[in-house]
Amino acid sequence: QVEKGETLWGIGRKYRVNAAVLAQVNELQDPSRIYVGQRLWIPAIHGVSTRSVSRTSPARFRTSMKGLDFIWPVKGQLLDRFRIEENHKNGGIDIAAPEGTDVLASLPGQVIFSGKGPGTYGNTIMIDHLNEYITVYTYNLENLVVKGQQVERGEKIARVGWGKAATPMLHFEIRKDSVSCDPLNFLPPSEENSYDD
Repeated sequence: QVEKGETLWGIGRKYRVNAAVLAQVNELQDPSRIYVGQRLWIPAIHGVSTRSVSRTSPARFRTSMKGLDFIWPVKGQLLDRFRIEENHKNGGIDIAAPEGTDVLASLPGQVIFSGKGPGTYGNTIMIDHLNEYITVYTYNLENLVVKGQQVERGEKIARVGWGKAATPMLHFEIRKDSVSCDPLNFLPPSEENSYDD
């Protein structure tokens, strides 16, 4: 049962279940919006939870996970989270990492853009994962892939450069059907990628 201040990402971290899996099993239309008192089914993964996922069959559950095994594109401190407020929008997350750090493809797919992004984004890469999802990687010091190239999950695609902060960083987005989603609802829990409010 959701308590005050909890997020789907935080609940996923608590039970060691990917937030994207929680969203699909619970048929959440908007994973960023859960409410106090809401009841969520927690799949029995890694032996952490003993609740039964009675609303979904094993076959359906495996299908829902297919293609959604995102990995962190880089390790580092979270500088800024996904935000939808008009006065402080952020369509993804910003991760601080040393200049030149390898940026990894979060999922396998095909590069659909590699070049200078809009505005101040600088070197930008966009990857189509052929499952309605696109990932975006910006502020790159150097792009290592070209448009049309097929990449594997975890493959080096760029090197961390400088963005809007006074530190080298990667701006990372996940889009579904061209709509920006909170990457923390899809990425696995990570102690390395901590965030200080």
